[in-house]
Amino acid sequence: MKALQLLRRAGRVGWGDWPIALSTVAIALAVEVGLRTRPLPRLARRLGVELGSPDGPVAPGPLSLPPADRRRTLVALAVMRHWPFDEKCLRRSLVIGYRLRHHRPALVVGVAIAGGDVAAHAWLVVDGVRFDPGASGASADAVFLPLGPVSR
Repeated sequence: MKALQLLRRAGRVGWGDWPIALSTVAIALAVEVGLRTRPLPRLARRLGVELGSPDGPVAPGPLSLPPADRRRTLVALAVMRHWPFDEKCLRRSLVIGYRLRHHRPALVVGVAIAGGDVAAHAWLVVDGVRFDPGASGASADAVFLPLGPVSR
């Protein structure tokens, strides 16, 4: 699975990647403050990430990114894997969405009911492809139904 290969490589941050890693930490801190002080639609808009289900069908398969975007995404995954706060899927999606904002990503938030518990999960749709590198464990097993678009 391409997402698993992406995650395995995400742990490798070389010396040349430190500027990207430091700027990713700054973005993640801004996302953290924004999640605590702003409504999600406003924060997503400021980050250049569309909130809600994307227009058109979502294709299965790997996301094809240019090498520079792939590197920024891998470094962001490495940084966010060690992020100390809960609900990492939303934070990771917002940070990576900001990094890929020139691709016009859509942040999708979904819910699932498993064993009587309600769970939420966030992922990106980039260039018509679902991009969910953090889907593991319960989030990979559950079928999350996307919430509808948020009105302004």
